[in-house]
Amino acid sequence: MVHGIGAQRRAEALLEWSEPLLRHIDAVSLGSGGTGVQFGRVELSAEARDTVSARARYAGLDGRPREVHLTVTEARWSEAFLPLSAGEAFRWGAVFVWRAALRVGAQFSRVLWMNPWWRIASAPAIALLWLVLAALTLVVTVLLPVLAVLLLVPVLSRALVAASAALAEFVGDVAAWTRRPVRAAAMRAVVRDAVLDAKLRLADDARQLGLDPASTRLVVLAHSQGASIAAETLFSARTGEPRIPVDAFVSVGAVVTLLGSPRWTTGRLGRLREMLAGAGKGTPEFTPVADWAALPTPPRWLNIWALWDPFTAGPLSTTVRDSSARWRELFRERRGSDAAIGPEERPVHNTALPFTDHSSYPGNVAQVIDPVARLLLGIDRPVGGTTARRTSATRAALAHAESVRQLGTNRLLMLVLAVASPFVAGVFPSLAALPRIALAVGVGVVLLWANTSLWRRYLWALEWKAVEGQRILPWFVGFALRVVVAVALAVVCVVAAPGAWVVVTAALAAVVVIVAPHLGLRPHPITERR
Repeated sequence: MVHGIGAQRRAEALLEWSEPLLRHIDAVSLGSGGTGVQFGRVELSAEARDTVSARARYAGLDGRPREVHLTVTEARWSEAFLPLSAGEAFRWGAVFVWRAALRVGAQFSRVLWMNPWWRIASAPAIALLWLVLAALTLVVTVLLPVLAVLLLVPVLSRALVAASAALAEFVGDVAAWTRRPVRAAAMRAVVRDAVLDAKLRLADDARQLGLDPASTRLVVLAHSQGASIAAETLFSARTGEPRIPVDAFVSVGAVVTLLGSPRWTTGRLGRLREMLAGAGKGTPEFTPVADWAALPTPPRWLNIWALWDPFTAGPLSTTVRDSSARWRELFRERRGSDAAIGPEERPVHNTALPFTDHSSYPGNVAQVIDPVARLLLGIDRPVGGTTARRTSATRAALAHAESVRQLGTNRLLMLVLAVASPFVAGVFPSLAALPRIALAVGVGVVLLWANTSLWRRYLWALEWKAVEGQRILPWFVGFALRVVVAVALAVVCVVAAPGAWVVVTAALAAVVVIVAPHLGLRPHPITERR
């Protein structure tokens, strides 16, 4: 496990991923007639490398009994270097935020535009998205230098210490990776040492079990910035550092295109250095896909990313054109995609909320945990094709994606209803005395809580039905909630502005909103191409 951006408590990422993985493996094992997960050594102490070991018996794809021994460890690179000061991080972040905003805008615009069913509404939505991003980026650009100055004032620095520390951790890790090559080398060293240690431990464990060390497999799972660090450590030859072969690499919410590779210089000085080196070759580009494909024996690479994750790179390839081709392939528009190399792409739906999607991958059992668990067990089927579509796991993934689309639509509807509720409070004498803001907030909190709570109950049932092979039903509660809220909004419109045209328009709008999550294309996994 290679954790993502920000300060990490000891074993935090290890437990965040190993617990849902082992819980799901336990369910798969029991569902296939096995004995479930049995733990070996679990060490979470300061005297030893954090380790979770377990074994499970289960049925393979051929129906024969199998057994797997798993050992999960973590590469904690966040403590491998001296972090940047808050002032340094904020000054660098004021420039970097514009690049981040452009990348986020391009990513979300593509998500909105790729689905032809939504293109009528996509244009104004994309325009609004860019306006909001520009406004937020401008505010952050002004705020970060101001914070850097305010931190120099003793009285104000004490008041801002908590907020500035959290922000500095987030921005500082990125700045240290991209603008401090010595510290970036320290990050890579932690990942490389952890991978080497795992490889040696695998061989020792195999010998103790009387097995051939060649029968072991080493899988690296990296999240967020950890995916950039792991990709350069595992694939790049430009660093001159020794590479350690692995059997599979799983990148989750990878930010490789946003961060790039470490550089000594930036701005005008960087361009001057490139010119002096000749033809712009002074600063190497970060090309993880090309480096991966150029290896003598490339490991299997699964790239898992959420559609509304604001930091993820999306589908990966060697050029912008080839990445666009893989975008089209995700939505079954295969024009020009045959030559676009890249890893196995698995677009997922986490929470349909950009604020939480980047940190919600371990909670997505149907689309994230299940394929990783099946990779570890050796019972995953190739993506694409009719066989994979008939599996219970695939039906669960489709049902999960459908439920998240409903969750997002219902969330927007409930926010609109909460905002509109004070305007019709006068119809009900008991509510007329309440402050309008309190009423709107109260309605919004109750509706959003009910929507999320019921959705999480559905996901829990969905997880167990998938591993037990039961019939998987769509989220009917989400549909019922949407019908109730859409009808309520239509009634609000009619009450606020009576008239025949209002009734017709409100009815049509309600119908469109009710069926909207069920329309349009869904992105599907695509196979890796080397």
